[in-house]
Amino acid sequence: MRKKIKSGVYFLIIPSLTYFLHEVFHWLAYLFYGIDAFLTLNGIQLPEAQLILTKEQQLIIYGSGVLFTFSQGILAYYLLLKRANKIAYISLLSVFILRFAAELLNFAHPSDEGKISLALGLPQHFISFFVVGLLAILVYRTVRHQNYSFLKVLGEMILVLLTIYLYSLLP
Repeated sequence: MRKKIKSGVYFLIIPSLTYFLHEVFHWLAYLFYGIDAFLTLNGIQLPEAQLILTKEQQLIIYGSGVLFTFSQGILAYYLLLKRANKIAYISLLSVFILRFAAELLNFAHPSDEGKISLALGLPQHFISFFVVGLLAILVYRTVRHQNYSFLKVLGEMILVLLTIYLYSLLP
């Protein structure tokens, strides 16, 4: 019973922390350029004035969060190659689901990866497909390596998605 409670807490904390730290890295990039941005629990509030960013600024600001989460996924995968680790596993799922959800939203409004693609003069979904595709491969290889059942992984992905969604509703 204790193990299930501990695991449940991990499924609440790790996806939320992944989301928050993703936003922290965007915020730090804004500060690096001297842009007066305000960090909230689930995003960045920018000054009221229309903000015009150079291509370099767009790449750094939008790329900072993506690079952080992608690096988190790579590190989690590396740790999982050595041995089963619940925190690393949930971390990898969190990164994958966060970027996958961003890609779905990218169809309505450019996500971070969409903005990076556009700044580079590429099709809007190019970077996103690349990032999500690589993370999907890491998740797939982890699931096979750890011999997890499809239904278990699907349920855990839904739990991570639900946590990220609920976290995104915070003020």
